[in-house]
Amino acid sequence: MNSLTARLAAAFAIMATLTLAAILVAGRWILDRQVVAGIDLLNQAEFDEISAEINGPFGPAVIDALTEHALLDAPMFFFQVHESGGAILFRSQNLGANELPATSGIEPHRTEDVAELGVLRISEFQLGQQHMQIAASLEPLNTLLAAYTRMSVGLVAVVALVSVLMGVVFSRIALRPIREIGRTARRIGADNLAERIPVPATRDEVADLALLLNRMFDRIESGFTEVRRFTAEASHELKTPLVLARLQAEKLARDGHLSREQTEAMNSLLGELDRLQRVIDNLLFLAKADAGVMQLNLREQDPQTFIEAFAEDAMVLAEDRDTKFSLLANEHGRARFDTEWMRRVLLNILTNALKFGPRGSTLALESRVAPDAWRITLTDDGPGVPEAELERIFSRFVQLSERTSEEVEGAGLGLAIARSILQLHGGTIRATNRTDRAGLRMTIEIPG
Repeated sequence: MNSLTARLAAAFAIMATLTLAAILVAGRWILDRQVVAGIDLLNQAEFDEISAEINGPFGPAVIDALTEHALLDAPMFFFQVHESGGAILFRSQNLGANELPATSGIEPHRTEDVAELGVLRISEFQLGQQHMQIAASLEPLNTLLAAYTRMSVGLVAVVALVSVLMGVVFSRIALRPIREIGRTARRIGADNLAERIPVPATRDEVADLALLLNRMFDRIESGFTEVRRFTAEASHELKTPLVLARLQAEKLARDGHLSREQTEAMNSLLGELDRLQRVIDNLLFLAKADAGVMQLNLREQDPQTFIEAFAEDAMVLAEDRDTKFSLLANEHGRARFDTEWMRRVLLNILTNALKFGPRGSTLALESRVAPDAWRITLTDDGPGVPEAELERIFSRFVQLSERTSEEVEGAGLGLAIARSILQLHGGTIRATNRTDRAGLRMTIEIPG
């Protein structure tokens, strides 16, 4: 039921079915009441006919008249006359050995289940000094109600099926404007921010939604424009003063008029200027990635050659840190990626592992290609990361100093940049602690 179409169709079918079921239940109740009321009228009419035929006090002549009348109407009615004290004076032959229960002082019309006769509707009337009871069988009514119930169940089943089909058609028609809005919204991207959703002429809730989304896209386009303007201007406004400051510092260092302490301070300044330049470059990259203006050269290729080339460089970098690098797996296959940016991703996570791993430890890289994804795993022998910090290490400017006792350089942007690049590939990166020993495992996945 994740589809709105399915939920609307189900809701329509349920409401239609429950409405019909309620109508049929109410109809059955009304039918039962109306038929019973009709039987009461028939009993009343039968009594009026008998009372019109009988004259004088209750006696043999009256009994003969009642017997004759009862024989004529035996298929439809049962007759019984009793005194106020309960003594029965007359019973129609079709009652057999059964007696109708007295209803005097209770209510004039009652429904009773009489043994051998079934359910009867009994009406009691005053006949002179005696009480006359006329009863009619409710078996025809019960048969009618049973047939009505079977018909109702079948009708509800048919309506439930038809209403599901109608609900699907109705919901698809009703949601067609929403689907059109969705298709248009999916087409709008960083390279297509000027497109807008067509606003229906109906001026209903769908039109209001389209207008709201168009205003949102206007704000997004404005924001993207500002980000592009910022990245273009910041590239110039930030880099130029840094270049000039570096040139001036290098000039002072070359002149030879500085003392040894001043020369060391100037070299430290040049190092900090280089670090600041890298931070600015990284921030500009992240700004472009967030704005969606990065253009990747994605192409389908075999990652094995790419991994082999990277492994050679990784081995050199690892040796410089007295660390052993091993390529445990490098499978053939096909994956769609940008080699330049993927190289930067792997260099960032490798540099991070070398930075925080102890000297003499081992790094292991695995590259496996499955039908659904290309998976790269880099495992180190470092101290690992607290479980609560495994996601936080991919945030900007995050450095966990407790991972190592050595002083490390960097601004805490390497893993954030790696995640941004992988997101542009439609991929993911996650960190987990090793279970066999101390260490961290970085896993990259790019969908196939």
